[in-house]
Amino acid sequence: MSNFDLAIENRLIISKIIRVVGYSIAFLYFYKKTNNLATFITLFAVGMLGSEIIAFVEYISINGFSQFAISNFFLKGSRNSGTFLLVFIFVSFFNKYKVAHLFYGLVSAVIGNSITKFDCFIKGDLCYGLETKCITGMQIKGLNPSIVNVHPVPLYDSLFFMALAIVLISFEKKIEMWKLLVFGFISISIYGFFIELIRVNPEILSIFTINQIAYFMLFFLSVVEIAMGNIKKVNPT
Repeated sequence: MSNFDLAIENRLIISKIIRVVGYSIAFLYFYKKTNNLATFITLFAVGMLGSEIIAFVEYISINGFSQFAISNFFLKGSRNSGTFLLVFIFVSFFNKYKVAHLFYGLVSAVIGNSITKFDCFIKGDLCYGLETKCITGMQIKGLNPSIVNVHPVPLYDSLFFMALAIVLISFEKKIEMWKLLVFGFISISIYGFFIELIRVNPEILSIFTINQIAYFMLFFLSVVEIAMGNIKKVNPT
């Protein structure tokens, strides 16, 4: 399978459009369901901070503190593991939010990711996977093209988030929202942990990537929340 070719300038323009569309649809979905702008902004900001923290930790683990600069903290790349982990920790400690708002926040994030993951694919900026001979393998072109067929991980991500969004929305009125909420976080943590096995990311602690560590923490905290019933205790209406 081969990737279509586009000029770098066109790829960058298209990727920005995709990201804007993804964020916009995520916001419109959440706002239509909750009519609560403040919660969306809060969860979005917490998610972005989590993404930057994980990216920064990865940067420091590779380059050390000798090259530390404030600018290194920002815009080091999107890390969904940090986004979902910090949001989960945040809502666990500040459980003033309604379950419905948290659920729709999760669904909006999942919908947004199903779209914005195409941004990585179009840009071809090293977010693809390892070399493969699978039928899904392709040569990625763009900012950092691959010279062999690799796993198009952003497309896998997009399909996963699309499927998860369908499941969450389909069972919204059939299963209690707090159960779907935890199911969503656990699904994301399991998928995220194992997709790292075919993704090109530097390993931390010899065998795990920083994303795998974050996803494991998300899975562990999700299980603890189920056992303690904390999510269930959040204001349900």
